[in-house]
Amino acid sequence: MVTLSNFYRSDAWRKFREVIINERTRPDGFIYDEETGKPIVHPYDIILHHKEFLTDENVNDAAVTLNPDLIEVVSHRTHNRIHMLMCSIADSGQVWANSSPRLAGIAFRDKNRFPLCSKN
Repeated sequence: MVTLSNFYRSDAWRKFREVIINERTRPDGFIYDEETGKPIVHPYDIILHHKEFLTDENVNDAAVTLNPDLIEVVSHRTHNRIHMLMCSIADSGQVWANSSPRLAGIAFRDKNRFPLCSKN
């Protein structure tokens, strides 16, 4: 059984990641950050960001974890910015429904829903 702690090391994820990167690489040989539109020059900077948070409840649901429609290719810098924004909003206790195309319709109400935001 896959858990949150080993999901990104699973064969299924690694194969899926390779397929996504190959499918989204443009004819010029670059893969582009889907948020900024800039090319991601270094392979180690390519992050496949899940638009839906992975949890203990959904980590074994391939319709969530391995769904190309729920994946956004971004750079490491963009990925950090996404999570800092989400954590900032969650920590503030605000209910926020964003009109930004990148986070449209996501409402943040409970910071416990975002384990990466914990300040332990």
